[in-house]
Amino acid sequence: MPGELANKVPTCIIYGSDSKTVSHWGFQCDIDNYEARTKEFFKLHLAPQYVRDGGPSLTEAQKWFQDYIQCIYRHVVSYFETTIPQFVMQRVEFIFSVPTTWKDVRMVEEIRRLLMQVIDARNPNHRARIGLTEAEAAAVYAGNEHYGVSHRSYKLSNVWH
Repeated sequence: MPGELANKVPTCIIYGSDSKTVSHWGFQCDIDNYEARTKEFFKLHLAPQYVRDGGPSLTEAQKWFQDYIQCIYRHVVSYFETTIPQFVMQRVEFIFSVPTTWKDVRMVEEIRRLLMQVIDARNPNHRARIGLTEAEAAAVYAGNEHYGVSHRSYKLSNVWH
């Protein structure tokens, strides 16, 4: 995708020849390479009510989800370790959104459990939590983009008075 603008990391992972180790994830995935062990769109398969017409099992989708989240977590931590002193010792909260269509509280709690197994278990100072639905998060982002400049200048003007 040279020259193409993308502001969302593809939900995609590719496993190595052992079928257990993630070799590529996100932007590293070449989804046009059909010989690779590419797993994508697995978020759809996390819902227990999803019709599994030849698709992955719920257990497989959960593993792919956790492996993908682990890749994101490692990337974020490695970045901040180089920019913030003692980042691993800092209390950090990773806030995730869930699809708006996931109305079942049990489904959201299961995702929370999977996130905690990846993040909370790796570092006692880091926590994963679910904050908003994707639609709510998109609305907050759009609102911040629209009102962000005047809001920031208001905060700055309060500092000077």
